[in-house]
Amino acid sequence: MKKICIAIAVIYVVLMLSGCSANEINVEKIQSLNSNTKSENIVSGSAESGENIPSDTYPKYFSMGEKFIAETLVSDISNGEVINMSVDDAKLYDNLTDAGIMEDELFDDFDEGVEYDGESGKLLGNLGILMVTYTLENVNAVSPEYIYDPDNYGMYDFRIDVMGTCGGPIRYSNHHREGELSHHYFAFNLEPGKSITMRCGYLVNLDDVNPDDIAFTTAWPHENGIIVKLNLG
Repeated sequence: MKKICIAIAVIYVVLMLSGCSANEINVEKIQSLNSNTKSENIVSGSAESGENIPSDTYPKYFSMGEKFIAETLVSDISNGEVINMSVDDAKLYDNLTDAGIMEDELFDDFDEGVEYDGESGKLLGNLGILMVTYTLENVNAVSPEYIYDPDNYGMYDFRIDVMGTCGGPIRYSNHHREGELSHHYFAFNLEPGKSITMRCGYLVNLDDVNPDDIAFTTAWPHENGIIVKLNLG
């Protein structure tokens, strides 16, 4: 056992002296995987560049149902990684039951009697739950979460909460991983060649925002990212 510990220590020292770190090794590994995946897709003729190529010009405006590249989900756009995405539908509700959500499906519990009436399902204090439907298609992308935290994320485990927002904090999604920790709970799996329809719920305070002004956005300030007007008015 002592010999094994010494050997591990020697390997660690060699890596440190050579200027390598565990994160760097992992990133190099993922870059190699990305390159191989990209090459294979091009050879097979299945590679796609997405409907809208990323650029350095912001904001980028898209319409409901229009396909765009989910820039916040991919690890390296410059390497040709693509997750296609569209915002397909958006509806505002003042009742969880009408929105099709059970209280125990929420990411965070509502404050009973202040935000939510448990008996009727109605949201209180001029709060609303905004239900937004997305289509996501992974063409060839690897999760950035896997690159930086491989102990908690698989290669194709992406995060719902970095995808974008719509007028308030996300409280529900029909695609997520069960778990006690938020980084587990917000994860969803999407392998290359697969697509999913995702339905998310956002808590909106209508005292602070006009429904006409609510949009799907990927950055703050909003002008620094993608904007999709939801046409709720």
